[in-house]
Amino acid sequence: TGDFKLRDSLTHEGCKPLSCDVLIMDSIYGSPEYVFPDINEIAEEITGWVNNTLKDGFIPILTGNTFGQGQELTKMLSERFDVKVHPSFGKINRICEEFGVKLGSYEVSLEPSQGSVFIAPNWSLRYFSRHKCKIAVCSGWAVDKEFKYFCKYAYGADETFPLSNHADFNERIEYIKKAKPQLVITCHGEISAKFAEWIKQNLGIM
Repeated sequence: TGDFKLRDSLTHEGCKPLSCDVLIMDSIYGSPEYVFPDINEIAEEITGWVNNTLKDGFIPILTGNTFGQGQELTKMLSERFDVKVHPSFGKINRICEEFGVKLGSYEVSLEPSQGSVFIAPNWSLRYFSRHKCKIAVCSGWAVDKEFKYFCKYAYGADETFPLSNHADFNERIEYIKKAKPQLVITCHGEISAKFAEWIKQNLGIM
């Protein structure tokens, strides 16, 4: 497994688990505290924040991964707001649209502008003026309070939202149960050993 989700998102259906003898699974969010809200609940929080930010006269900027969160945010916000996306997002958006993913109406821009929502990768923030802007970082790590403080320090973020491209802990366990492997190999993450021990103790799988 890589960046998978069992639940449907705004832009694609959830994946279908495959039966296997050996399952190799990354350990991102492989701990019980990483459980994400329903996508509709997250969307309501994000659109509410964007609406309030615009009413207060600021430019809302939302950041996330170029592939995954970028398309989710574009579709989520283009239905209600004037949306501009960074060129790195625009490129992937166009490819997704060629394959039938409907993302709504948006413009591609290098910089945010008054009255519009701007969707951009974290690394791009240093290239434009943030005067009159408010920033929200979208990541599954947002369920962790310490991540909020990190984002404020690293990116000057005003808010964080738990919008993720990845399966949360419950989805990972559900995938393992449906795949019925004899062995699970956990990797890619600082908590891989802890995740492996949980699987062994609670699911009885080596």
